[in-house]
Amino acid sequence: MIRHDTKSRNREFFRLFAMVLAMAALAGVPARAQHPSLFRSRIDVGPDGLRIDGALFRESIPRTEWRLDLARIVDLDQEPGLRPGLKLYGAGLPSYHAGWFRLKDGQKAVVTIGRSNLAVYIPTNRGRAVLVGPDDPADFLDALRNPNGDRVFWVGASHGSGRTSKRTR
Repeated sequence: MIRHDTKSRNREFFRLFAMVLAMAALAGVPARAQHPSLFRSRIDVGPDGLRIDGALFRESIPRTEWRLDLARIVDLDQEPGLRPGLKLYGAGLPSYHAGWFRLKDGQKAVVTIGRSNLAVYIPTNRGRAVLVGPDDPADFLDALRNPNGDRVFWVGASHGSGRTSKRTR
């Protein structure tokens, strides 16, 4: 009769688990360094509306749906109900959320936020919200309220390309 030592089997399992985890972590570092666009989103604000190009999704929200009277900059630490909760579609990583989420307060929302706790919350008249975390929330909110041509904003652009820009038509 062969007896298996449970302690040594557990030790082998945890050693193997640690190696797999370490290899996965090491494989993820070069991927992020080589493909930073996987962890950032582009937001175009124009006279017709808002277009979000995230890592795994694209969404357009016409200006006629926005509730600009209720749009505001939020600190997600102060208003935890607006934090992304259940991911419906998209990417939900510790420092990057992009896609459709159910917020902690139950609202359905299009979300694209990076590491910052500051975001712009835009309710719509279609029963959904928009929660975005551009690098400059005040400038973004100003662009929503005062459309002067098209503007481009970035979310999660911690590698230095997080500037806004104007496009000409």
